Amino acid sequence: MRDRFRRMSVSFAAQASWLLLPVVVLQGAYLRLTVPRLGEAPGARSGRVDGEGPVLRLLVVGESTAAGVGATDQARGLARWTAETVAALSGQAVAWRVLGRNGATAHSARVRLLESAEDVEADLAVLVLGVNDTLRFHGPRRWRRDLTRLVDALRRRCGPVPVVLAAVPPMQRFPAIPSPTRQVLGLRAHRLKRHVESDNGM
Repeated sequence: MRDRFRRMSVSFAAQASWLLLPVVVLQGAYLRLTVPRLGEAPGARSGRVDGEGPVLRLLVVGESTAAGVGATDQARGLARWTAETVAALSGQAVAWRVLGRNGATAHSARVRLLESAEDVEADLAVLVLGVNDTLRFHGPRRWRRDLTRLVDALRRRCGPVPVVLAAVPPMQRFPAIPSPTRQVLGLRAHRLKRHVESDNGM
C-alpha cells in the first residue's frame, strides 16, 4: 500500500509539473546560452580488451554518456570501462563498440544510430538513455514504446542477445540546472525509470 501511494504521488507530481512548463522553458533557454556544450570524445569507437577464451562482443548504444562526452578519448569512455569490467568478471576477451550521439533519445538511437550502422554484431548490449527523453518531456508510454522498438530492432540484427538498460540518471542532482527545473526533471526522470522497472516484459 505504501509503495502504491508513493507511485501515485510521483505520478501526480510529474503530471503537475506541466504547470511549471513556462518556467522550465525559460530556464532551459538560459541554460543553452550559458552552459557550454561539451563535444563527444575523439578516438576509435571500437576496441578490444584482452582475455581468455572466445571473444565476447559488447555493444553500447546511447546518448552523451555512451558517446564519451566528458572523457578525453573513447579509450577512457564508458564503453571501454564497461568492457574492462566484463572482461575482469568473465575472464573473456571483450571486443567493444560504441553507437553513441550527444542528444540521442530512445527513438533517434534506433533510427539514426542502430539502423544506419553497418555490420552490427553483439553478444551483449548496453543501452544508455533517458536524459534527452526527460528533457523533451516524453511520457512513460512513449519512453517504453521507443525502448521496446529499439530492443526489437537490435535483436533483429544481433539475435536474442541480453540487453542491459542503464538507469535514468537522477536529474534532480544535476547542479547546473536551476530550481524548479531541476526538481521537475528529477521527478520526470524518476517516473521513466520506475515505468521500465515495473515492466517485466522489457
